[in-house]
Amino acid sequence: MSCGQIHAWNILDRKPVLAKWEERRFTEITATEKPPAGNQWIGPPLLDLQVNGYAGIDFQQDDLTEADLLHAVEQLGQACCDRILLTLVPDDWEAMTRRLAKARQLREAHPALGQAIAGWHIEGPFLSPEAGYCGAHSPDKMLRPTPERIAELRSLTGDDPLLLTMAPEIDGGLAGFAAARERGIRVSIGHTNAPAHILRRVTAGGSVGFTHLGNGCPATLDRTDNIVWRALDPPGLTCGLIPDRWHVSPT
Repeated sequence: MSCGQIHAWNILDRKPVLAKWEERRFTEITATEKPPAGNQWIGPPLLDLQVNGYAGIDFQQDDLTEADLLHAVEQLGQACCDRILLTLVPDDWEAMTRRLAKARQLREAHPALGQAIAGWHIEGPFLSPEAGYCGAHSPDKMLRPTPERIAELRSLTGDDPLLLTMAPEIDGGLAGFAAARERGIRVSIGHTNAPAHILRRVTAGGSVGFTHLGNGCPATLDRTDNIVWRALDPPGLTCGLIPDRWHVSPT
């Protein structure tokens, strides 16, 4: 079926609408007085800030191809996610920068990839090597966020949106946050055991995210003083979750 209509709830304002569609795109959305008969909802496609791979395609591989990326973004679109920040995780620095350059080259060569890949998320290697807080990543791959490394990431991505997850308490961490901000890089805290006063210093410099709160930390935490409580305290800190029923409990 190439066209049709659906009576549903609009997720943006939680009001009933009649939505007409053609070729998998809504062409007209009209408010209605009568509520839908079922529990159906419509909304805009999603932008996912952290996609390490999808549909069997691992973005961390050295031999990533255009066909691989096209398959991944097509399947993401089927799941109502039409834009992503392609995410790379800690590895040898040379391998990370090589993969980033290759992915950007592939993105620029194909219009569909240029539309789907909104930018880049570099999750590390400027993370805590502390057991539990490094998560599934190897502590041996963690590095200091030197100005030179920050500058290299900015150079590789040009003017593209770039999100960088770092642990502020590591050696050079606070300076790394400042250097990233100076180059127009959005920063997020993650894989960290930063004390409260360090988190407050980071958020005092401007709005900042927290990457996948509740993950990248030990399975058992102190009941009264832990990174989850600390992250929920300072204003200006926007916490992200991975609601995939694995990183966050389905209950």
